[in-house]
Amino acid sequence: MTLYHCTTPKKLARYKASRRIISPVRGFSTELAAKKWCELTGRTIILSFESETPWKLPDHHNRFGTAWWNEGDVLNYTEIFRNTNLPLHGHPKQSPIKGLKW
Repeated sequence: MTLYHCTTPKKLARYKASRRIISPVRGFSTELAAKKWCELTGRTIILSFESETPWKLPDHHNRFGTAWWNEGDVLNYTEIFRNTNLPLHGHPKQSPIKGLKW
């Protein structure tokens, strides 16, 4: 199953330095669900990865997809989206940019 993981530039740098995303890794079933979670949390990067035995989380779902838990480090991932329109620091709801759309 392909999962979509939301992250920040700082966390992505740690993933690259360690050559892995350290377990547990949460992800969404659709890219759109991940984009909505990024919008809510202020994260700007979405990675995709394959999970063989994910567990469905009881929360974090939205109407665009479901949230899953991957047990085990993720060694192979691909950056599929980066929103460069968000400010580098702070939550998007605190952003002075009005009408920001993903």
